[in-house]
Amino acid sequence: MTPERNGSEQEANQEELFDPLSYKIMVIAFFAVIFAFGFVGNVSVLGSILKWKRLRNPCGLLIANIAAADLGVAIIAAPLRIADLYLQGWPFGEALCRIILPLQDVMVCVSVITHSTIAFERYRATVTPFKMRLSSSKIKYVNLGIWLICYVFAGLPLAIPLKVQLFEDTPYCFPEWSDLYRRVYEIYLVVVFIVAQLMIQSYAYVSIIQTLKAKSDILVEVAEQTGKSLTPGKAERSLSSRASCAGILQVACVARVKRKQKLVKMLLVLVIAFQICHLPRGVTMLYREFADPSLINTTFKYIDLVALALYYLKHVINPFILFTMSADFRIGITTVCAACSKGEESTLETETQKCNIKRAEEPPEELDEKQEEIWEQRV
Repeated sequence: MTPERNGSEQEANQEELFDPLSYKIMVIAFFAVIFAFGFVGNVSVLGSILKWKRLRNPCGLLIANIAAADLGVAIIAAPLRIADLYLQGWPFGEALCRIILPLQDVMVCVSVITHSTIAFERYRATVTPFKMRLSSSKIKYVNLGIWLICYVFAGLPLAIPLKVQLFEDTPYCFPEWSDLYRRVYEIYLVVVFIVAQLMIQSYAYVSIIQTLKAKSDILVEVAEQTGKSLTPGKAERSLSSRASCAGILQVACVARVKRKQKLVKMLLVLVIAFQICHLPRGVTMLYREFADPSLINTTFKYIDLVALALYYLKHVINPFILFTMSADFRIGITTVCAACSKGEESTLETETQKCNIKRAEEPPEELDEKQEEIWEQRV
C-alpha cells in the first residue's frame, strides 16, 4: 500500500536498472501475467463460492471479499501499469484521477482488514465458542462495511490531495501535498494497515493454535482413559453401552478438531503469504522516505523492484493456495474452470451435482453451529 507521488519519476528510477526496451518488455509481461492469472484465479474462487452452498459460510464469504479485492487490482491496477508505458501522462481527467488511483490502496486495505476479520472470526469460533458468532447474513454487511471503512481511512486521505498537474505541458495525476502530509500519511499506512494488523492476526492465530492443541491433548487423555476403562470389558453391559456412546461422541469431537485444524492451517498459510508479499513494500516505502539520499543506490532499487513485484503477486497467489489446501475449493475451482472453458452452464450444474453426490458423506471443511450439530448426529 503506497501512494504514488510521481509515476513518471518512479518509472525513470526503475528504467535506470534496465534499458528502456527491456524494461517495457518486462513490465508488459509481468502485468499481463498478473492480469491473466489474477482474473482467472479470483473469478474461479468467486464462482466456486457463489455456486457451492457449502462454501457460502462466514469464512468462505470473507475469502470471497479478499478475492473481489484481488480481482479489482488485477483488472484495474495491472492494465493501468501497462498503459503508463504507452500513454503520455494522465489522459483520463481529474475526476478519474481522484477515483481510480486511490482504489489500489483501498483494495489492499480490504485484503488486510478482511484477513484480520477472518482471524477474529476464527478466534471467536475456537477460543470463545460459546459467544455469539457471525452468521453468513451478517458477514455480507461486514464485507460492505470493510469496503466503506477502507475507502474512508485509506482512499480518501489520498484522493483529497490528488489532482492533475502539468509538467512540460503533459498532464500527470499525483498528490499535491507537503512533505509533512506525505510522511504522516505513509507512517499512518504502515502503522495502521501493516503493523497493527500483523499484531492482531498474530495474537489471534497464536491463541487459536494453543486452544486447538489443548483440545487435542484433552481428547488424547480422554481416549487413554476410555481405553483403560474398556480393558475389563466384560464387567457390565451398561458400562459398555456408556463407553460406546462416549466413543461415538469422542469421534465427533476429534473430527471437529481436525476440521478446525485443517481450516486454520489453510488460513494461516494465506495470511503468511499475504504478509510476506505485503511487508517488504511498506519497509522500502519508509526507507525511501526517511533514508539518506546517498543510500538510495542501485542495490536498493533492485530490492524495491522485487518488493513491488511481490506486492502485485500477492493478488494472484490466493487461488493457488486455496486450490492446493482445500478440497472444497479444489473441486469448486476445477468445476467452474471446466464449465467456463466449455462455455456451457449445464456442464457446471452437472459437475456440481456429481461432486455433491461424491462428497455427500464427507463433512464440509467449515461448518456453522447448526451444521455441526447435524453432522454430529449423523456420526
